Amino acid sequence: MIYLHIKSSPDHVLLSHGFRAAAAAMQNLTPMMEEIGNEIASVNESAFNSEGGSTESGIWKELSPRYKAWKDVHFPRRPILEATRTLREALTTKTSGEHAVREYGNGTMVFGTRGVAYALAHQEGCGKVPRRAFFDNDEKLFKVKGVVDKAVQRFIVNAERKAGFRDGQPTV
Repeated sequence: MIYLHIKSSPDHVLLSHGFRAAAAAMQNLTPMMEEIGNEIASVNESAFNSEGGSTESGIWKELSPRYKAWKDVHFPRRPILEATRTLREALTTKTSGEHAVREYGNGTMVFGTRGVAYALAHQEGCGKVPRRAFFDNDEKLFKVKGVVDKAVQRFIVNAERKAGFRDGQPTV
């Protein structure tokens, strides 16, 4: 909770009301959690567009010659991890869908896939499946990409606007 004591004057009273309104707007963190989910979807979009080049793990390993030959026949010109596009759509869409899970609450978030059994195998690597990470699922995601920072900044700016602030100044 933020506490601020302001002495009375016409400008200060207006500022005090603005802070109270902004604080009230920030009580529900669900919109901020949605912003974080949207940022994660954008980071994942960059990973798919660069075939892993935008991740800390780096560019995805090439397909095996045998699988590449099969894929070229059945899914010509499709990038790595995008034969059916199911995985890409599940991880880059901003809303829940057939294969995308997005659940947001006041301080909670679930961002994941549904019915995409091979997602974890590619993310972590498993047996003959090499690691092709599309999501930096550690502190680097949040520090390097600024995912949370961007979402929190937008959340605060939107709360200020709802409270009547423009450019950090209260409006009448």
